Amino acid sequence: MMSDIFLKPYAATPDGIHVRYFENDENIRLTDVWATFMGGRFKQPKDGLKMDLVLIGNNVLFGQDFRRKVTLWLFQLVEDLEAFNSFPWGSYVYMMTIHYLRQGFRSANAPLKHIAHYNLYCFPWALEIWAMEVFGSLIDLVGKNLGHRHPRLQNWRIFKRPHDFFGKFAKYEKDVTDGKVRFFFPNHT
Repeated sequence: MMSDIFLKPYAATPDGIHVRYFENDENIRLTDVWATFMGGRFKQPKDGLKMDLVLIGNNVLFGQDFRRKVTLWLFQLVEDLEAFNSFPWGSYVYMMTIHYLRQGFRSANAPLKHIAHYNLYCFPWALEIWAMEVFGSLIDLVGKNLGHRHPRLQNWRIFKRPHDFFGKFAKYEKDVTDGKVRFFFPNHT
């Protein structure tokens, strides 16, 4: 189930970061958010975290370039961190990826009945398994290694929604900077 954030038109939260730092400008670019974030002069304690979540949403989850405009509904979503943490990110990003893949394969000049169709079948699963195999340190964040089985898909139990994912990710980030994280596991063939 998607958040009700999509059921109503975007309206900036009166005391939110969109109004506080960007004067409710609807044409704000990610470079502006990045510059404000890097400036580090925040008016309220959690404003830096909220800007960071907007940047992660746009750049990491949505894969957008810094020159693009900010996805405005993210400003509304970060104002309620509980709603942000419970948002179905995996489902949303998956549907968005499929939408853009379909759009990219559709020829603008071809009649609808002659459009080539592509099916990803289990590619998203394969990508997730590959990530778990290559970046072994992700295991604690999103799943559990069950051993060495074949096919490799059976090696992992993936959590639907990790408890306190962003808290775990912050600890993971600290472990990376402290050099405690092991990025690559040997191949189990």
